[in-house]
Amino acid sequence: MQVPSWQSFYDEAVAGANHYPRDYWMFLMQEAEAAIFLRIQELSGSPGHTKERDDLTDAVHMMRHMQVVILDFPELCTAV
Repeated sequence: MQVPSWQSFYDEAVAGANHYPRDYWMFLMQEAEAAIFLRIQELSGSPGHTKERDDLTDAVHMMRHMQVVILDFPELCTAV
């Protein structure tokens, strides 16, 4: 099975967290975010792709977690 193009960007960003200088790693994160966003847009309105949609959701959550933990981004507020 072929790896979705967004997955390659995401994998490199996650793997690069401890291997690249901060500025380059942030660039990788931005590239991954853009690829994920574009893929979500491509899938909107089309049925199926359940596994990939789940993988995209997991990727977004992991990237947000890395932003909070590594880059000290603020936590998102959730309504109660």
